[in-house]
Order: sequence, then C-alpha cells, then structure tokens
Amino acid sequence: MSDHRTAFQKELAEAIISSKAVNFEAIGGLLAKYAPKATVLGDEIHFSINHRVMDFCIPPFTQVINEQNLQGIRQLAAQARESA
Repeated sequence: MSDHRTAFQKELAEAIISSKAVNFEAIGGLLAKYAPKATVLGDEIHFSINHRVMDFCIPPFTQVINEQNLQGIRQLAAQARESA
C-alpha cells in the first residue's frame, strides 16, 4: 500500500469534502463540547484523520488496530479482491 494517494483517491477525497458528506464542523463542535469533560475525567475519545483513514471511536474499543492485525486485514482485503 502506498503512502500517497492516487489521482482517483485524491479526487474522491475532494468530492467528499466539497459535498459535505462528512460534516467536519459538526465533528469539531462535538469534540469541543465533550473533549474538556473527557480530559477532566481522564476518559478517552479517539479521533483520527490522516491520508488513509478517518476514524472516530468512543471506548470501549472492540479491537485495537496495530501493525500486526493491520497486515491481516490487508491480506483479507487482497483475498476478497482476488475472488471478486
């Protein structure tokens, strides 16, 4: 898997943002509302955006993604593509 987006992936990401399919302002508002309380309580909110994924989780987590099980997920995805 590349660390860089293809032209299609970039086009799709731009379309998602411009269509407002993901309301980043609403997400920011929720984080602004609940993050201070989570900080005071020592609780946890997980929110991640990077070039590969956008993820928002409220614990308890059902599974922690680490490099080892990420490789397993990639293998399952490759097998699914091959059988399609």
